[in-house]
Amino acid sequence: MKYVEPIRDKVLLSQILEWLKKKNTRDYLMFLIGINTGLRVSDILRLRYKDLNREIIYITEKKTGKLKEIPVNSVLREEIKKMGVEYKEQYIFKSRQGSGPITTQRAWQIIKAIERKFKLKNLGTHTMRKTFGYHFYQEKKDVVTLMYIFQHATPEITLRYIGVNRNMVNEAYKAFSLK
Repeated sequence: MKYVEPIRDKVLLSQILEWLKKKNTRDYLMFLIGINTGLRVSDILRLRYKDLNREIIYITEKKTGKLKEIPVNSVLREEIKKMGVEYKEQYIFKSRQGSGPITTQRAWQIIKAIERKFKLKNLGTHTMRKTFGYHFYQEKKDVVTLMYIFQHATPEITLRYIGVNRNMVNEAYKAFSLK
């Protein structure tokens, strides 16, 4: 199984968002929601316009079956306002084929396009979730809350998942030298 990385560089993250915004509104919004909520792609794709017109997103996670409440932050709220929603029941990430949402395979292709465009490695649909986790941890230094958000059993699992342990080890290697 291939290891999927978060996007750690905030400048690069801004460049990706700007590129997506110019390229395709749907893809931009999918990525923006992913990095601002930490939801799995299977849950992001099931969102409807009505889900984002509230202060809190209520979603039953597909993987766990558990109800999750996610406050909509100011960045998402502003982007949602710009969308000018007309069809509240419609999926946000509507497929061109039929009335359902795009597939996780299509979401993966969108992430792979980012990988190619920005010459990155090890991106996948979990990159959005891991990017959220990585930056949440870097800002808050609160692994317990992040562990709760991700529903992980231990802080070690959470730190490994978001690549903090790996990042710390790599930085330690770079900083160490003997002559």
